Amino acid sequence: MNRYKRSQWFLHKIEHGQEQGANDDRVNFEDNQLENGKLKRVEYGYSNDKFNNVTSIKEYDFGQTDSSLLKLQYGYGTTANNGNVLTQTITIGTTVINQNYVYDELNRLQTAQENSGASWSQTYDYDRYGNRAVRNTSYMPSPQLTPQSASSTDFTAFDQSTNRLSQTKFPNVLYDGAGNLTRDIVASTFSYDGENRQVTSSVGGTTASYFYDGDGRRVKKVVGNVTTVFVYNVAGQLIAEYTTDPVPPAAGGGGTSYLTADHLGSTRVVTGSDGTVKARYDYLPFGEEIAAG
Repeated sequence: MNRYKRSQWFLHKIEHGQEQGANDDRVNFEDNQLENGKLKRVEYGYSNDKFNNVTSIKEYDFGQTDSSLLKLQYGYGTTANNGNVLTQTITIGTTVINQNYVYDELNRLQTAQENSGASWSQTYDYDRYGNRAVRNTSYMPSPQLTPQSASSTDFTAFDQSTNRLSQTKFPNVLYDGAGNLTRDIVASTFSYDGENRQVTSSVGGTTASYFYDGDGRRVKKVVGNVTTVFVYNVAGQLIAEYTTDPVPPAAGGGGTSYLTADHLGSTRVVTGSDGTVKARYDYLPFGEEIAAG
């Protein structure tokens, strides 16, 4: 049995305070100490008006007493800050990774790149319905499954009369009566219940089933012969996962793992009960995982 705990809900203590040199009484940061001794600090930015509303998350630090395991710093601009993240600096030890983001007039992400494009870059184009295509010169982990465009006016990846994927670009793609995708271009299949929740899938020869409680929360999934149970607190927030795996864990695997997420809830670092790092994750802007290396 493997256990995965969402670190923000398994805390030893929580403290609030101010950054050194702060000249008012606003809470500038929140410290969360996990059961395994690691410390997660979140620093906040505020509006410059009488309301002093929290407007942004400026920084995430994760480590023993510092940011030795992970630091995420977010930049919002100074003269035209409307809440869009313009820069992200990822620091892991001595490694520094810089990401930049540009938006269009409707605040939709238009371009994104890492290390000035040396690591990866993507450009996005949107049709009149808001369907998003990735420019064909961009980095794409799964090009066959990705709607692509040749220019900002190329919307041929989508059928403009049905607001669905084009059958020309994506032959054999199928939808059910509610508009849910039931088969993709590589013949993966999906089925849904009466409330449009996915209940089965078959991807690359692996079948999966999904189960929900009365509030619509996914409480169990079965992928092949591995079962995962999801546990929620009284507020409906996911706090733990329990997985049965018939394969003996590799060295350093198994036991309890702590999942530390970023401001979007995406897991960035997995640590064990002894505080050692078991895995790291990074993502493209729309959630695709970036492969190691």
